[in-house]
Amino acid sequence: MLAALTTVRFSCLAVLLFGLGGCLDPTEPGVLVHATVDEDDSLPALELSETRLHLQTFGDPRNPPLVLLHGGPGNDHRYLLRLVQPRWGPGLEDEYFVIVFDQRGAGLSRRHEPEALTLDAYLRDLEEVIDTLAPERQVILFGHSWGGQYAAMYMNAHPERVTAAVLAEPGRLRWDLEEGGADFDFDPFAEHIGDLLWARQLVSMQEHARADYVASLLLLEDTNARVEDPSPNWRVGAAVLLSLYLDEIEVAHFDWTPRLAEVEGPVLFVVGDQPSDLGASFQTQQLDFFVDARMVEIAGAGHSDIVWKRAEDTLAVTLGVLAEVRR
Repeated sequence: MLAALTTVRFSCLAVLLFGLGGCLDPTEPGVLVHATVDEDDSLPALELSETRLHLQTFGDPRNPPLVLLHGGPGNDHRYLLRLVQPRWGPGLEDEYFVIVFDQRGAGLSRRHEPEALTLDAYLRDLEEVIDTLAPERQVILFGHSWGGQYAAMYMNAHPERVTAAVLAEPGRLRWDLEEGGADFDFDPFAEHIGDLLWARQLVSMQEHARADYVASLLLLEDTNARVEDPSPNWRVGAAVLLSLYLDEIEVAHFDWTPRLAEVEGPVLFVVGDQPSDLGASFQTQQLDFFVDARMVEIAGAGHSDIVWKRAEDTLAVTLGVLAEVRR
């Protein structure tokens, strides 16, 4: 889930968006937001049967494959790259074949209309990514926030394909679990969400550049101004946030837990010690879904810090647990 929701008024943003100078077309690639893989052929990409993803790989393909799944839904994988190539010490690419991508409709991947942004479509994408880049191999999954839920969705469908997993403050793995109420409370009826829904009426989803720009200002600008060393991103996927999260996940009676006990390898939950409704007290109830699960707390870390500001600490405990699998 997106960790930063602000109270910027959309009326001000509308003036900015629709009052842009006549010499620039805000929907042209690179004017308001970064171009996607459909607009910039130089971006690394993987063509799937139903979409085209901004995807990168790192490390030796002969090493155990490890798939990184970013949060959101609607964020991108840029902030996870510190786990792959940290500021100091070994990174994931040193020991693993790392696969990391922007999910459907998010980051620099292809944009889609709402009807194509479903949980089933997301599962198909991940299945195809793994089957294409790690055919007939078991994989390790690392998911942060919504990415942890995404990982659980895949593990529940294919427990035999997963040799280990790291879940960094994942959201609910079953719809009826109650998250805490600390600094990460999400209210779908809050004023800023109303602004974003209003944006959907004024900024058609066919105009994804405008919509993504509005979403980035509403959700990220204020937080980035207040936080030292904020986690970076390329481009927010507004349609994903509005269609997949608000229209589907928030109302779906999903349950990605029935087969999680069939995952035979270790599952590590990583949490920060700062107040968060996805922190240790909440994750304790999710440990029981797995046979071999343990939790590690990262000192001085909040929800995003565990994969950005404290990435090296998370890497150390991750590599330690994954070493068990390689013995």
